[in-house]
Amino acid sequence: MGVSKEAGTPNKAQSRNRKPLIGTAEIYTVIDDHSRNAYAEIHARRNSIPAVGVLRRAVSWFAARCVVVERLLSDNGSAFKSHLGRDTCRELNIKAKKTRPTGHRPTARSNASTATSPTGGPLTLLRH
Repeated sequence: MGVSKEAGTPNKAQSRNRKPLIGTAEIYTVIDDHSRNAYAEIHARRNSIPAVGVLRRAVSWFAARCVVVERLLSDNGSAFKSHLGRDTCRELNIKAKKTRPTGHRPTARSNASTATSPTGGPLTLLRH
């Protein structure tokens, strides 16, 4: 008697071929530009509510490691353009900056931050 590979996903929706449908998730990454320490979380939705939660938890995570967050560099996504994102940065005394759109799609020769930034890349914590 064989074991069904669908046994791990018993109540999930299935495709026409009776295979479980796999969803998508967003990875929120916060990186300290000095030490390159990173904090990351995975969330099912991409909007301001999980992004602000990640920012709050990342700030406390970095504070436990004696890193004071002064500035935040994010992509032009809606999460930090929102009033909630703006107000959270003000509350945490963080100056928010946004990357400029490049107007072109990154190539394989582009550096990692350029390649990920236009498509929802990492949030970078900047400090002196």
